[in-house]
Amino acid sequence: MIRSNLRYNEAEKHWVTSYPWIIDPLSLPNNYSCALATLKNTETKLSKDKEWAQIYHGQILDMLERNVARKLTREELQEWQGPVFYLSHLAVANPRSTSTPVRIVFNSSQVYRGYSLNKSLAKGPNSYLNSLTGVLLRWREEPVAMVADIRKMYNSIYIDS
Repeated sequence: MIRSNLRYNEAEKHWVTSYPWIIDPLSLPNNYSCALATLKNTETKLSKDKEWAQIYHGQILDMLERNVARKLTREELQEWQGPVFYLSHLAVANPRSTSTPVRIVFNSSQVYRGYSLNKSLAKGPNSYLNSLTGVLLRWREEPVAMVADIRKMYNSIYIDS
């Protein structure tokens, strides 16, 4: 399901796909109040630590600069006729990183009236969680091995509306 919807836009140099819905997305409840409450909690947490707030703000600006996020206009919000289900984001400590001690995490498992984005979309394969043995065997399987940096890959895939 996921692979059949995936295509590469050569002209714009990015991948495009559509959501692999397992429910009718129009059945999702509007969770604006829940997402707003999460935002207020995040803002309260960030207001207590100026360094975290500055890093978090920088990450938001980075997403805007890379064009993986943008602010919708009032007209776009008013004219939208499709499903509405907000994805909240949180400030999470990232102690393993010296460059990004705080990172933005989008909470797709947050439940509202029995629905979450995770429960509404098809689950991908578990093969992404590789055992070390499996990785080593596959590494030696072919004459050429390749390593790549997929920096911020999640935000680099475009979604068809």
